[in-house]
Amino acid sequence: MTGANPVIAAVKQATATIPIVTPNARDPVGAGFAASLARPGGNITGLATDPTAEIVGKNVELLKEAVPRSSRAALLTNPLAPAADTYRKVIESAARKLGLGSQTR
Repeated sequence: MTGANPVIAAVKQATATIPIVTPNARDPVGAGFAASLARPGGNITGLATDPTAEIVGKNVELLKEAVPRSSRAALLTNPLAPAADTYRKVIESAARKLGLGSQTR
């Protein structure tokens, strides 16, 4: 069992065969620890502590499904957060595909 991303990365370099369980990976797909959330592959599995870009995009789809008359998706975020720019791009792209305007702050 590992700790945060720097520890996961170190353990991943040390072994490709021993199972690695992580209780708090940050964006495991983006960090290269898993191929996808649905099918991580490799020897690393566990939980993520923050939503990945994949989940953020799905949330926009669920918003539109739950509120079909919605016309805009918004994201309130700390622009200094490591994934802020990624989340902004994902929300803008997902919103565009669904015919929604988008706004990030």
